[in-house]
Parts: sequence; C-alpha cells; structure tokens
Amino acid sequence: LKTPLNSVIGFSELLEHYDNLNDEQKDYLNEIKQSGKKLSGLVSAILELSSIDSDEEIQKQQISLRELVYQSVSEHEPVCKDRKVKVKYLIKEDISLVTDYQKLKKCIDNLISNAINYNTENGQVEITISQNDYIEISVRDSGIGISQKDCEKIFDAFERLKFGKEGTISGSGVGLTITKKIIESLGGEIIVNSDLVKGSNFTLRLPKY
Repeated sequence: LKTPLNSVIGFSELLEHYDNLNDEQKDYLNEIKQSGKKLSGLVSAILELSSIDSDEEIQKQQISLRELVYQSVSEHEPVCKDRKVKVKYLIKEDISLVTDYQKLKKCIDNLISNAINYNTENGQVEITISQNDYIEISVRDSGIGISQKDCEKIFDAFERLKFGKEGTISGSGVGLTITKKIIESLGGEIIVNSDLVKGSNFTLRLPKY
C-alpha cells in the first residue's frame, strides 16, 4: 500500500516543476498530491493500530515524568507559537515511574497535540502531574470542549470532531484510540472531562508500581 502511494505522491511532486501547466492542471495536480498524503496518513494509522493489537512487548525503565512532559512540550513548541497557545506547568514534584518510556510519551504527545490543535487562538494548556492512590498526568485546554454525546465516541477509531466553522482538524482520527490502547496496556486508564466552550481535561491514570 505504501509503495504505490509514495509513487503517486512523488510523481505528482515532480510534475509540479513543469513550466507548461495551466492553473487548472496545477489545481488538479495539487489535489492528487494532497489526497495521496491523506491516504498515506490513514495507512500509517492503520498500521500503528495493528502493531498495538499485536501485544508488543513492554520495555520498562525508571523515568522522570517531569522530564518526559518537558520533552514532549518542547517538540510541540512550533505549533504552540503558530497557534499562539501558552503551556502552563502545574508540577509540584518530580515523580518517577517504572514504565515504558516510548509508549507513555506517545500517549502524552497525542494529548498535548490535541490540546493545542483543538484550542482557541491565545488559548492555554495546563499540564498537571500528581499522585495519591494513583499517578495522574492531566492535560487541560481552554478550547472548544466536547459535548457529552461526543465524549462517548472520541475513542473510536477514525472518529473526527468538528471545530466550529473551521471544520475538521487535520489528522487521522486515531490518536485517542491509540492512546487508550497504549495506556491500558501499561495497566492504566484514560479519563476525559469536558464542557462545550469551556475546554477539555484528559487524564492518564497509572498505578504507582
């Protein structure tokens, strides 16, 4: 699937350099390229879902949750600047946890990405790390929020939410599905609390040991 798709995208990009194309032909060519990239993204999403379902081995190590969060946020800084979203840390202590670094980071990356993309311009994202009976990592945004009806289906694969008059946010629609599968494989759960207009709060809850 990926090989012919890459050919479609690659040849369409080569054709863009031809000088004798009229405006209509350029528009058609751009549609071919963009559609190819969207389809390639969907194929990648399906492959990622399949790899999670195959019970991939968990590689445990002791990690600093504060450092993990800082690393994830730093990788999203360009998008934050573009959308003028500020990130606020509410981390009172650096909590260590023995778990799979890459898998947990993938979950946090997905939540931070959503919190930025579904936010409003000049909005804010708050990240909290706390522990009681469990260790909790919460990502709260000041964005559009999610209705109770949509909260029941956002973890379904390829389910997409609408962003007001702007339409659907770009993406494959499997980020939360993957996050839920991964966090459950680590022995945890994901919890969502949201109100329309007021924003959303996603919490990853993990056992201490």
